[in-house]
Amino acid sequence: MSSTKNNNLNAAVDAGIDSGLLANIDSIMDYVGHSIGPVLNDGYTDDLQPTLSGRLPMGEGQLLRVYCNNVVVGYADIGTEGHWTFKPATPLEPGKAYDFQVVLLDSSGNELQPSNTYTIHTTELNHDAAADAPVITEVFDHAGDHQGPVAQGGKTDDKQPTVSGTADAGDVVTVKVYSAVHNHTYTLGSVVADADGHWSYKLHGGQNITATLGEWTFTATATNVLGTSDSSAGYSVETVASNADDNTPPDTTPPDQPTINTLHDDAGNFSSGATTDDSTPTLQGHAEANSIVKVYEGSTLLGSTTAHSDGTWSYTTPARPDGKHDFTATATDAAGNTSAHSADFVMNVLTVDASGSDGFEGVGYVYRTFDTGAVWQRDSGLKITVENTGNDNGSHMPTTYNSSKFTTGVHGLSRLEFGEDTNYVHLSVDSIYHHDSQIEYYNFEGDLLETQNIAQTIINPNGYYSESDYSYEAPAGESISYVLIRAGSFATSVDEIDWGSESHTSSQQSALLTSHDAVDHHDIMTLAQVDDSHKSTAAVDITDHVQNTLHLTLNDILSEAHPNLFVQDGRQQLAVTGDQGDVVELKVDDLAHNTWQDSGAVTAGGIQYEVYQHAGSNVELLVQHGLELHQVS
Repeated sequence: MSSTKNNNLNAAVDAGIDSGLLANIDSIMDYVGHSIGPVLNDGYTDDLQPTLSGRLPMGEGQLLRVYCNNVVVGYADIGTEGHWTFKPATPLEPGKAYDFQVVLLDSSGNELQPSNTYTIHTTELNHDAAADAPVITEVFDHAGDHQGPVAQGGKTDDKQPTVSGTADAGDVVTVKVYSAVHNHTYTLGSVVADADGHWSYKLHGGQNITATLGEWTFTATATNVLGTSDSSAGYSVETVASNADDNTPPDTTPPDQPTINTLHDDAGNFSSGATTDDSTPTLQGHAEANSIVKVYEGSTLLGSTTAHSDGTWSYTTPARPDGKHDFTATATDAAGNTSAHSADFVMNVLTVDASGSDGFEGVGYVYRTFDTGAVWQRDSGLKITVENTGNDNGSHMPTTYNSSKFTTGVHGLSRLEFGEDTNYVHLSVDSIYHHDSQIEYYNFEGDLLETQNIAQTIINPNGYYSESDYSYEAPAGESISYVLIRAGSFATSVDEIDWGSESHTSSQQSALLTSHDAVDHHDIMTLAQVDDSHKSTAAVDITDHVQNTLHLTLNDILSEAHPNLFVQDGRQQLAVTGDQGDVVELKVDDLAHNTWQDSGAVTAGGIQYEVYQHAGSNVELLVQHGLELHQVS
């Protein structure tokens, strides 16, 4: 056939026909058994009458002769646009190789140039599957201090590790390794997968992947009994110096949330919510062993300590001013991972116990009625708030004062505060006719400390109501922040009240306050009390070298705020500056809902601020670094 091929090629050239446009076999299709589809050139098929196909570029009207192993086996069926197919009429024999060619005939019946040769290998039914790709599952290190499996991309100091994986049972697995340093692939050797499909290959002899340190990538090629092959994905390791292959993954797990369990002072240990007269109490808690415990008040870091091997820790705070303090703690392990903040631990520092007395002198027989919500600020420091004036049973006995008495009306409720917390309160009280009224004592967190039932008042022989005395002393770790008079079925009168051991008045009046409010200054001020000289557009400055507390409400902030003065974010903004240690108290309805949220720091006008955004309003409060911010209910 070779002489015919040469003559036909010359004939095609002589005739002016482009030999590149002659017939070719484009594909051979298998339609039998489990593996159906195209058969690769030199591939395997169990279809003994496979379908050959192609396309004649010169279109219809041609004649195409088909050869198999140099023997004419028929002529192709040529369809529209020159597409042709051929299926052998006689089945091929399994287990043999067959070379197919097609040759285009000219109009005189002469053969032109033959097509490409397309070789297939026939098999028994369903024996034509290609080999499945093997998988490298492990590279095992046998050398040095760190032995065992080496993860993909891991380190090894073993010059002859073992490479293992899976393949089809009986497949021959050839293991190769590529050196990124040498840019060369080395064939290491072959093994046979066992009946379960497992195989392993250990480098040996002169094979050495640590001679050149760096990245080495293993691959495996599986060849089945039919001779078909497929290769695995690469498995890379990094060769390093002896014992430099510690593959322990970095510790990225933060410690458990620490706890603050108690505060300790000279009176003992107390839980959250306690009051102490120690301005530098010791906090005690538990954290991950040997971790660094950082203690915060609000967002301010106070200091740190190290947890003992059993996890216990203690930290003595810097001097804290009188008032409420809210602490949290974090734990940082040796890898630098930091835990979430602990639950809040709240304490009240009371180093100066408020004291005073009020017998309602000067009231005389002047009669006054109080509506619900009324506030009566006494010169003694006593503040009375009428929570409910009472008179809900039609008895016409609301909250009043008369005859040097303050009287809570029928079913009324009055709140008595002392300017500061105190540890002792004494009252002289009368409640005629009935005995269902109560005195209630509360700490600074609003926890009820004690309830006293008021006895029915007895009229003495002179025709006057006789008072009964009631007193309460807070236990260690507690203080009295306010008292409620809860009247029952009849009005309840307070003739005299005293608290603490001695009268306490402020010894220093801040220049921040307006002259009208300076008389009643007790270290806590409202925005309305700050003198205009300490205010500017959207800014309040409480700097006066005195430790101050500025009490703010959302309405206060909205009344003074302006948009985009410090941060260009479209929000209303108010900035507060002051002395180191000054406190800004934000009034919120519910502490649990985290109404004001810390959104980060900003520098404006050379001053660093912490920015707090209100969750329900388009407003921000900027607090100068060094000032403390407390959210209070």
